[in-house]
Amino acid sequence: MKKKLVRGVGAATLLSFAFVFAAPMLPALVAEADGGPTLSIGAPVNIPGANVSIRGTGFGAGEKVLVNFGIHAATATADGSGNISGISLPIPIVPAGLQFVSAFGETTGHWALGYVWIAGYAPAVSPNAWYVLPGQAVTFTGTGFAPNESIKAAYNNAAIGSSTTNGSGSFVLAGVSLPLSLHNTTATVTFVGETSDASTSATLTIGQLYPSLTPSTWYTAPGSIISVSGSGFAPDEAVTIAAGGNVASTTADATGSFTIGSLALPKTANTNVSVTATGAQSGAVATASINLSSLSPWLSFSTYWAQGGSPLTIFGNGFAGGEAVSIVSGAQALGTTTALGNGSFSFAGAVPFAPSGPVTITSTGASSGAVGSGTLTVAPVYTSFTLGSYAVTRGTAIEFIGHGYLPNEPVNITTSNTGSTVVLVVTADGSGSFDNSSYIIPAATTPGNMTVTATSVHSFDIKSVTLYVGQ
Repeated sequence: MKKKLVRGVGAATLLSFAFVFAAPMLPALVAEADGGPTLSIGAPVNIPGANVSIRGTGFGAGEKVLVNFGIHAATATADGSGNISGISLPIPIVPAGLQFVSAFGETTGHWALGYVWIAGYAPAVSPNAWYVLPGQAVTFTGTGFAPNESIKAAYNNAAIGSSTTNGSGSFVLAGVSLPLSLHNTTATVTFVGETSDASTSATLTIGQLYPSLTPSTWYTAPGSIISVSGSGFAPDEAVTIAAGGNVASTTADATGSFTIGSLALPKTANTNVSVTATGAQSGAVATASINLSSLSPWLSFSTYWAQGGSPLTIFGNGFAGGEAVSIVSGAQALGTTTALGNGSFSFAGAVPFAPSGPVTITSTGASSGAVGSGTLTVAPVYTSFTLGSYAVTRGTAIEFIGHGYLPNEPVNITTSNTGSTVVLVVTADGSGSFDNSSYIIPAATTPGNMTVTATSVHSFDIKSVTLYVGQ
């Protein structure tokens, strides 16, 4: 198309121009003035913000040329042939339509005009998947925005990511995650160009999580330590695993799976326990039921025949893993220990003090209530109890001599004159012997025979001797 325009420059100058411009979307647009300068405009991308290259001919040699494109301007100096080149200006951010480029030679006063067809924005965004699971990362690809502008992505007016377009107005935004609370629904993500204000959206379908839980065993003893594997949870979310009052935690991997190697089960025997895994962000829940067996604990000993107080190791089996176990013999508490994960224990103690003969040792699990017992024999002691003299006078000391008692055992001394009242306590040495003359016969003692009895506290041995008390 040819068009003739006559314009005045200054008070007395008339210039005539002929314009030739290409159809919209073509990369090069040319305008030439009749006998005057011309412009060539390269516009490979004709959207606002894209750069166009501008060249011109027919200006005065060496003159400065002012080039304008909307609100943008540049100054170039014509070469010796009157040519200008290397000029780049961005397309103004204006509605779609024709926009002119002008060049004015400051020395010659010559004008050159050209037109560029500016296309409107046509933003479009697509995800790498239109159907995703809760928490699944999505990559969005966008086109048709302004070049080099910031793109904001939002869901429900909350920012979920940002990117920057390239020189063609395209972008890629990876790793976008929607709220894990979304299940069986759709979610619309909006994208807005910060410079162009161009906007578009993409609607995704959010599926449902189907979590599952698999324990390392389905039948085990109370208090056992097991491992648990899970799948179908949200990627990278925290997961809490509970079994009765016992709780463990872990984090799912990028596929929503996990394995925890140590979960303690309750110590209640002969019951079913529900193991529950809960996703902290998604709320996804999976359960598995484990049957806890009954307990049949039993005891064994390092020796089955020994005197009271001798070293004794008690071995327990069949208790609930990790539970406290109390050990007694009759009313005599021998100590407490803790069962291992497999329900066994080893306790270093001593043979209970008791009369010679069989004794039963009983262990009770504090959590399970399970009871195990075993029997051993307390070996007898062979003691001797004598006096330094068997005829003494009132007001003098009696020498008590003993052998064969338990090491460091207390021995109570009573007399026929004092009944059950203990008149002296002597303690055997490490070899089970004693020799003590600290007891003085009271001066008021009636002359005649008097029986002295030695009763050992730990070995329960009783020995009596008779002496004569004179005046």
